[in-house]
Amino acid sequence: MTFGADGTTHQKIAYDARHVHLHTESYGEETGAPPQQQTRLLGVHSALDGSSEEAIKSWKNVLGDIADIYNKSPLGKRTGPLLKVMDIFIKLAGMHSDHCAKEK
Repeated sequence: MTFGADGTTHQKIAYDARHVHLHTESYGEETGAPPQQQTRLLGVHSALDGSSEEAIKSWKNVLGDIADIYNKSPLGKRTGPLLKVMDIFIKLAGMHSDHCAKEK
């Protein structure tokens, strides 16, 4: 999976959009269909400023929220050990962004 991000400002407020590209299972009528590449939005969030420190803090918050929701879900409870943010980073193959140095 890979992460992507882009940001902009509007009336002096910074906004960051984040997304993930990953292989997902097919849950349609076709059984045995191979996983397909999908893009999922992780959200658009405002930031205090455009610093690298804020970007890291925001990524940690977004991924922490994902792990928390999964761990509280029936699937998460059924599959066993808790999902940690580090488990997400282990599956990460890369990141991409625009020219912005803070994401690099």
